[in-house]
Amino acid sequence: FTETIEPTSNRMEPVVVLTGAAGFIAGSFASRILSETNFSVVGFDSFNTLHTLNNRAIKEERLQHLQDVHKDQIEIVKRDDSLNIPELLKTRRFVIVDTDIVQPLDLKSLLGGLKVHTFFHIAAAANVGWCEANEEEAIRNNSMATAQCIKEAKSVGVPHFVYCSSSSVYGDQATPWVESAQLEPKSIYAKQKVKGEQLCQEACSENFQVTVVRPFTVFGPYGRPDMFTLKCIKLLDTGAEVTIYEGAERDFTFINDVTKALLAILNKGHIGEGVNTYNLGSGRPITVADFVQLLEDLLGKKGNKTIKPMPSEECRATHACMAKAEKELDFSPTPLKEALATVVKFYNDKKQRQSAAEK
Repeated sequence: FTETIEPTSNRMEPVVVLTGAAGFIAGSFASRILSETNFSVVGFDSFNTLHTLNNRAIKEERLQHLQDVHKDQIEIVKRDDSLNIPELLKTRRFVIVDTDIVQPLDLKSLLGGLKVHTFFHIAAAANVGWCEANEEEAIRNNSMATAQCIKEAKSVGVPHFVYCSSSSVYGDQATPWVESAQLEPKSIYAKQKVKGEQLCQEACSENFQVTVVRPFTVFGPYGRPDMFTLKCIKLLDTGAEVTIYEGAERDFTFINDVTKALLAILNKGHIGEGVNTYNLGSGRPITVADFVQLLEDLLGKKGNKTIKPMPSEECRATHACMAKAEKELDFSPTPLKEALATVVKFYNDKKQRQSAAEK
């Protein structure tokens, strides 16, 4: 999202609530909401340093980009007794509260009577390796956070709760994966995502409808540096070693396609009865070796590649069956090379800005 957006005074109630608001997926989705709807957004983010590379500076870089695009329509505030979100929304469209969502939010008091159209719970401790090494914190920031968000959403009468799960819940079963497949999580992170889905199933009712999305290996501008695509681009560019797991195949998904699907869910509302689940992938898996080759071609550099055995907690292959999302959300993925060219341009532009700033 690089187009400058004029602020609008025609804000709509009810509002959209978004957790992980300064994160990769949620921040990108917030930008699309501001660009393509009249909704105001109330976001929550702890700006934590759970992952070494997912620190406050990276989140603030994302938010500065959103500020540039949306002309000062974003306000980051600390949680305290003086916080008045309805007053802030008179001059802002995206208010982000810096707070720990595992702790009680008292959403009813915070919103001051504002009604919520949809609650998107996207926040997570999302690095598989980090979760393996930090199980207690992984539980706290995944299933415990989800339980608290469901409780908060119900306390203010939210009619539609959207939970961001993960493709990792499928494990290593035969592909392609359909939403109705039995879940076979391998990693701690995947098991936490399954637990979150179970909590959603238990909470779902006629008055509290739930949609679950399972994104597949999302990439794009302003992604976390520990995510494979941006990490790989940097390694290729600098000549450092690129590790490719033997036999690995992934269904890589462009961030713009994910946020477009989330916007469709926002606009269409809950579809059907009970928990409705969507895969969000391209439906066009590629070997990681071929993916790296595409990046090499776009960068014009050959990488220092090393093949290593697949870690036990990782899935060998991922492949989303996209028939349901195509039918109900009008999902249509961006061609992979076109999407990767966008990310390589983002990387090169950022490198040039950093180089100019150092001179």
